[in-house]
Amino acid sequence: MMQTKLLFLIVVIVLFSACNENESANNSESLGFDKSKVIVLSDSLAYTAIIKNPDPEDEWTTQCLKNINPQELAKVIFDAVYAQKLTAYNYQFSTPMSIQEVKELETEYSRARIAKVLFTEEWYFDKEKLKMYKEVNSIMLAYELYGDSSEVRGYKAGIRVYFNGTEPKQVKSNK
Repeated sequence: MMQTKLLFLIVVIVLFSACNENESANNSESLGFDKSKVIVLSDSLAYTAIIKNPDPEDEWTTQCLKNINPQELAKVIFDAVYAQKLTAYNYQFSTPMSIQEVKELETEYSRARIAKVLFTEEWYFDKEKLKMYKEVNSIMLAYELYGDSSEVRGYKAGIRVYFNGTEPKQVKSNK
């Protein structure tokens, strides 16, 4: 249930960010809280979430993920990239990807294989209202990698997109 709510929140944030990219990153009214009145719990928390069950026999994970729609999340993000409302970045080097590079990635890996996401978020706590707020600043989509007997053996980083005026930290390439 929590993962369903999280995915819904992500889709809403992605849609909101894509439609309102010209608004200031510090416009806290759009976040539903005033940043000046909250405690920063984390200014850059990164974590992964599985959004597609790698083991269909695992009934508990199947139940937890029953309301998640990874394909809709992928569609929203890729549509925004192709419309040039979001920029896709190479996860390893934090460099912008061209539309052609994104298309090549989609040729090699089907969207149906997107099964994990990496979030980078800011977390806030309002002591007066006793409420917690999160702001998603980036999402990286990851594809399933299969072993010899078609079991999921890991994940491959796909595209990463940024929201709220955040940008990647540049990493030096070893090329």
